[in-house]
Amino acid sequence: MIDWLTAAIQILALLAAAWYLVETLRKRPVLRRHMIGMAVLEAVVVVQLVVSIVLLLGQSGSADTVMFIGYLATTVLVLPVAAIWGSVDRSHWGTAVVCGACLTVAAVLMRMDQIWRMIVA
Repeated sequence: MIDWLTAAIQILALLAAAWYLVETLRKRPVLRRHMIGMAVLEAVVVVQLVVSIVLLLGQSGSADTVMFIGYLATTVLVLPVAAIWGSVDRSHWGTAVVCGACLTVAAVLMRMDQIWRMIVA
């Protein structure tokens, strides 16, 4: 994994989570601007997916690699699932789900970085 890309995604995810938390406290449902914010974050996560796959091609397979791929899939899927949930749940709790998804992305990326360091060691 590329350290600066991982850090940038984590910062973006945490900033988005803070924004969604404020929107939750203001009792606002998920709106178009929230969906655009999630789409931007998802686009950067997809870039991380592509970079990770390319970097994994040069590594030998191990249990750590399988775990890394599982975390990678979670990172890519959590935001679209939260977007669907948030658009269906028109209360402010839909926005809370989106906030939780952003926090999940940041936390999972931290764990992926730890696993990556074991893979390349």
